[in-house]
Amino acid sequence: KMNVTKIETPYGYSDFHIEKDNQRLEIVFGGNGDLYWILDNIQIDPDTYEKYIKHLESPYQEEFIITKENYFIYQLFDELIQDIEDSRIYLPTINELELEFDFFGEDKKETFVERCERLNEEHKKYFRYKLLFEDGIICWHSDEHIFEDADRVKIYRLNDEIILKFSRPPVKENEYIYRMPGRTGVRFRNSGSTYDPYNVIFMRMFQKLQEYVPEYHQIHIEELEYQKRLLRKK
Repeated sequence: KMNVTKIETPYGYSDFHIEKDNQRLEIVFGGNGDLYWILDNIQIDPDTYEKYIKHLESPYQEEFIITKENYFIYQLFDELIQDIEDSRIYLPTINELELEFDFFGEDKKETFVERCERLNEEHKKYFRYKLLFEDGIICWHSDEHIFEDADRVKIYRLNDEIILKFSRPPVKENEYIYRMPGRTGVRFRNSGSTYDPYNVIFMRMFQKLQEYVPEYHQIHIEELEYQKRLLRKK
């Protein structure tokens, strides 16, 4: 069963822990203004220093699966994938829907909606989009380290599930003190990201997540259908 905990912070927003079996996915907004996704396997706890080092020296990979058992959470990740695929970086607000202005100084007009759509489509041609999204898979290398050494997460749909595949290359000796076995983390910089401006889409998802209140979660019809499928498999 997937449990969602909303943690109020003194900064006016909430962090979230999504727990399932022995795993905990932390979605947190750092004091540095950046977003973090951290996957922690709480069962991995080496009991000797030798085992601790051996774990860090080896590549590590772990999947966290989002199902429709909590449709609000599932839908957020599903929308995230779709927004990245469609390159929906710029979205007009209600007040901007009817705005018009000159286009490149020519005798030509476009609405704000048309401008957003054009810019979003143009970004698909750029290297950062191709680096981030390919064949239905998002792959974000953490902005915490240089590209090759960074933890990373792949996000993709598989049947009726969303797969978050976290992986970490071998840890360098001078970083042992900063790393924990069974724990991988990805940083989404809001300034100077490798994938700028696609960090905007991840932040938009985080802002929507703020609306979730675990204590007042309403059962969605998709959740009922998910439970029925589970029962039929037994």
